[in-house]
Amino acid sequence: IRMTWTLYSYAICQGLLGTPEVAIPATREAVRVADATGNPTARSMAYFALSFLLKKSDPIRALTLLDEAAELAGATQNSWAYGTALTEAAATRAAYGDPASSVKLFIEVIDHWERIGDWTQQWLTLRYITRLLVRLGADDDAVFINGALVNMGKASALKAAQLG
Repeated sequence: IRMTWTLYSYAICQGLLGTPEVAIPATREAVRVADATGNPTARSMAYFALSFLLKKSDPIRALTLLDEAAELAGATQNSWAYGTALTEAAATRAAYGDPASSVKLFIEVIDHWERIGDWTQQWLTLRYITRLLVRLGADDDAVFINGALVNMGKASALKAAQLG
């Protein structure tokens, strides 16, 4: 699991740096190793990391991986891994799939983070929901939630032009 954790961390960092292609080969290796061990936590982490790198270039594959990661994490009662996979699955569906179908999943995600008390992940979820509301044409609702985020000292989820 240590190798998977290392590759997971590397993959997430590369994704956040905007260079997912650099980490994709290493993350595919993490999936291979995790699958070979059969460890559900390692598999969940590896699938999540690969999906995080693929969500813009191959959202359908990313969604499959996220759904598998959430299922594996849920089966082992790893609430953080389960919640992060669910959050990213909802956000990916909102951005690249049918945005209406992500609404139900976002409700589940908000309830999940509320139940376990992870406010950092809850703020991230609200940022994703703000962007979804814009995509659905609910601009007033998006501006309202964005205002709440900003009032709590969080960065704006919206661009200046979307606030007008």
